[in-house]
Amino acid sequence: MARANELDAKILAREKRIQAADQNLDRMIAAHEFVNWIADSFPPQDAPGLGSTAFASTLLDLRQRGLLKISAKAKRAPDGNGDSVVTVINRLSTMADNLNEEIRGLAAEVKAAHLKKHEQDVIDQVRNVRDLAGNLDQKLPGYRTVFEQAASEAVAA
Repeated sequence: MARANELDAKILAREKRIQAADQNLDRMIAAHEFVNWIADSFPPQDAPGLGSTAFASTLLDLRQRGLLKISAKAKRAPDGNGDSVVTVINRLSTMADNLNEEIRGLAAEVKAAHLKKHEQDVIDQVRNVRDLAGNLDQKLPGYRTVFEQAASEAVAA
């Protein structure tokens, strides 16, 4: 009886490890995909013929379409990664909200001047998003490995 309980406990512990590794991987994938999608929504900084308000205009477009909202899954990415996503995207979202409020009701020429004035600030925030995307690119394979190891241990047992 004790041996059966011990075996059941080992099986349960193994299943919990697999489930935790699967959840962590799933959350990291969500965070990774979201941050990369936001980063890729902006033009390359050195793109030829880039308008003087390309970044600010893109930011306002993302805000208008409600695309700066972080999924619950991405927010819960493990090991502080979700916190990093929330911090970086919330800064971008706050900037979009403030910029939108600032230009509301202004004439087109005046709006363009305001967007141009804030362009470098937006570029700097997008750089932070791209840096985070690079960090998540480096970390994601480790979470895949942990999941694969947990799954292979279960098969071997």
